[in-house]
Amino acid sequence: ISVMDVLHGEARLERIKHSDRFQLNKRRKMKIPLFLALSDIFGNFKRYILLFVAFTLGSLVVVTNIQIRESVISTDFLYKFYTFKHFDLVTWFNNTSYNELTGGTDRGDLFKKNFDVLMKREGIHATLELSYNTNAQLVDGDKVSGMKINFGFDPEGLVIRDGGQVPKLRNEILIDYYTAVEHGVKIGDEVTIRYDKYTEDRLSTVETDETFIITGYIDRLTKFNSTEVIMSPEFNDAPKESFQALGFTINAPQSEHQVYIEKLEKIFPDQCVSDKQLIAGILGMYDVLFSFLRNMMWIVVTGVLGFLVVMYQTIFMKDEEQEIALLGSAGFDERSTKGWQFLRMMIIFIAAIILSIVLAPAAAMILGKLFNLMLGITGFRFTRGSLLSAIWAVFIALFIAVVMILILRRIRNIEMWRIRNE
Repeated sequence: ISVMDVLHGEARLERIKHSDRFQLNKRRKMKIPLFLALSDIFGNFKRYILLFVAFTLGSLVVVTNIQIRESVISTDFLYKFYTFKHFDLVTWFNNTSYNELTGGTDRGDLFKKNFDVLMKREGIHATLELSYNTNAQLVDGDKVSGMKINFGFDPEGLVIRDGGQVPKLRNEILIDYYTAVEHGVKIGDEVTIRYDKYTEDRLSTVETDETFIITGYIDRLTKFNSTEVIMSPEFNDAPKESFQALGFTINAPQSEHQVYIEKLEKIFPDQCVSDKQLIAGILGMYDVLFSFLRNMMWIVVTGVLGFLVVMYQTIFMKDEEQEIALLGSAGFDERSTKGWQFLRMMIIFIAAIILSIVLAPAAAMILGKLFNLMLGITGFRFTRGSLLSAIWAVFIALFIAVVMILILRRIRNIEMWRIRNE
């Protein structure tokens, strides 16, 4: 095959053409395989646009599923959407332990007092923080909706949306963002809450409508749960109908935590769990779904992308037989020819992976809107999964590289004499 034959081009002329970006005389230090790969991509990108889009979307699907699972099944999600503070250890008390601590009364204040006495007696420096709840109603004109007020603790340490502040005064509150949007109220606005308020002697209650000022928002799983309003530490005017653990802190250096944890496990056998076990207990149902989707997408996308590489690369080698033969006739070895084909595919693929990772926050924004619409979850975003996404990127890049190496072995089967005769 003569150089003039290739330059003339006959049926096609896309290989040898002028490019302001890539000219060989200006790229003297660039190896021929890399030069050819880049000149192909920048000189005729529309030829590879569908392949690039397929790589990007496939990688984005996997990266999104990875980051959804890692962000939801995490302490970040638990503390943000379930109104918890930090837990160094979680105690799930059985009936015996619970009755001993409450004296069979179901009273949270007695539970807290007895627990603190027990910790002091056992020499364990730890703080258990409880929150108390009572049913109430949110009054918005003629519309009245059920809700709960959460009080008896300091909200400092809760995850508050940007721009909000912890309520300090008695008439200040935090409200979940979903409810605030539904009722059209903002930070600084007043809302009316109807609740049973203690009389001055605290021996009885009377139903009262009282206005409170919103100082900030929290995010919760609101649509299928009750609306929740968090009061300031100064509020203590409602009966405590129920209580729950808000946080548990071991007041000691991290190096000493294990010693105290072992003591707690002896006091409450089979009732102490780690934060991971707490996540499994509360978010286990979501973990099954998201883990299944992540693993399924990993397998499916890997197979599909592998098939696309085989299909497209086979077509490329068939279309470029003349160019491959020209390189061989000009004295370039098989390694250079394969390098050109290999680098072109890998550059396209790696660029697509990088773009998919860059687009992941946009995918999180779209998912956040869907979660808000379907579940009433506000403020969802990806908080974890970057490391696993990077592992996926390395894995799929190596997989595509292996597939390319196997396909490029066919180059040696190209019959140069037949191309010359044609």
